Amino acid sequence: DGDDGDDDDESAEDLDDDEVEEREKRPHKDDTKFAAHDSSGWTALYGEVAWVESQGFKHWPSIIYDPRWTQGGINARGMRNLGKMHTCIFYGMSASERFAFEPPEHIVEWDEGLKRGFDKCAAEFKPKRYEKAFPKAVETASADRGKPTGERYPDLHRAGPKKPAAPRKKKAPRKDDDFIDRDDDASGSDGGASDDDVAALKKAAKKQKRAGGDGPPKKRLKKHDGPAAPRAPPKPKSAEDKKRALEAAAAKKKARDDADRR
Repeated sequence: DGDDGDDDDESAEDLDDDEVEEREKRPHKDDTKFAAHDSSGWTALYGEVAWVESQGFKHWPSIIYDPRWTQGGINARGMRNLGKMHTCIFYGMSASERFAFEPPEHIVEWDEGLKRGFDKCAAEFKPKRYEKAFPKAVETASADRGKPTGERYPDLHRAGPKKPAAPRKKKAPRKDDDFIDRDDDASGSDGGASDDDVAALKKAAKKQKRAGGDGPPKKRLKKHDGPAAPRAPPKPKSAEDKKRALEAAAAKKKARDDADRR
């Protein structure tokens, strides 16, 4: 049967419109396996909207699906059960729950199900999320039933138009000499770095790059980092200051002479 595994959670393949049209024209790898079932009316149910009962789950709006439009574990199981169980898809279910494989006796024709009141049984489904999903499933299935067979449940194998990827924002390249803050560079002579200092640092950076060496880390000029202010000249001494200085020097000399005589 070409069993690829039993991963029932794997959904059908998404195809765009061109791929769908191309696939409909060319033979499918499993076509020969369907030859014996075409005459029996098995494949005539493909695309039919119906009510399907599954493993104790009450009849739910479903579509009988052609397993040739599936892949992976779903395709393998559908082909293995060909002629015994139909591949069914529950309307309104998530991808992990929508596939089921059921024998013909679990399938009720749509109009017959309406006569039996299947569409009025939402409250019988538990947990609550199934009860809420049931009316929408009935609505979608009813709408699909009004379409030609080939146009039913198109979202399973026809992917919508792909949205173009959002362009990535390009980061502005960092210049080699862009280590000086713009605020500092624009500070001019207002207590910040002088134009000469800025020019000297830029020149040193370019020279270092040409030499290929790493060198010391670049210095960032910050506000008020200009050249040091000149020191104020010493205050001139008064006559009184000079006299006290001479007396102090004379006293130190007298003390040394006395110490030497002792």
